[in-house]
Amino acid sequence: MDPVAIGEGLAILGAALVAWGLMMQDMRRLRLLALLGAVCGGAAAALLQGRIAAATAAELALAAMGLAALGATLGLARGAWTASPLSIRSRDRPLRRALGPIAPAPFRRLMRLAERRSLTAPQRLTREGWAPEHLWYLVEGALRVEREGRAVEVEGPFFVGEVSFVAGAVAPATITALPGAELLEWDGKALRAAFRRDPSLRPALEAALGRDLARKVSAVRPAPELIPQETEELVRLAV
Repeated sequence: MDPVAIGEGLAILGAALVAWGLMMQDMRRLRLLALLGAVCGGAAAALLQGRIAAATAAELALAAMGLAALGATLGLARGAWTASPLSIRSRDRPLRRALGPIAPAPFRRLMRLAERRSLTAPQRLTREGWAPEHLWYLVEGALRVEREGRAVEVEGPFFVGEVSFVAGAVAPATITALPGAELLEWDGKALRAAFRRDPSLRPALEAALGRDLARKVSAVRPAPELIPQETEELVRLAV
């Protein structure tokens, strides 16, 4: 094959790989594509050296730089859009406000990983003494919490199963979502795998879990008609 044609093709391919990388938000992919682009560019230079006129080489360089500039422009535009609250669907905006100030990009990724369901029948989420494999967020509706033979119904919104998810411990109570509840459900294994791929997800979710736990604790108020021992038992059930 003609080495000039191969060299020109490699030069354009290298520039296209760099442009593609500049559109990526993932820095590892950007670096990988930039490395591959540099290899293609080096191979193109070796093939074309002394085989094409200076004017042709300049045109080829301009085309390569144009592709890289286009990739950088599109990457900047994509970054601005993904960082904007406008990129979040209107349906999910109240949920983001409830979870706290999570940045738009990790919030959208968390939503993509979740299954959203509306219940028409009771569904047990956790069992006392067992380690659940999922994490839930009760968007609307109520749950029944059973622990040590006592039961109480509580209304959302709040997380369910966060103690087991974060600490790897068994569930402290049996929790059943009641009909009419709307849930977000994350598979624990898939969520941890996503943490490894995207380091921004773990701190975003853990911050939301921390705020949710603080709301749960602050929402519990001693009832004046209860003796202290009964109040303590209900607090343990609710939290």
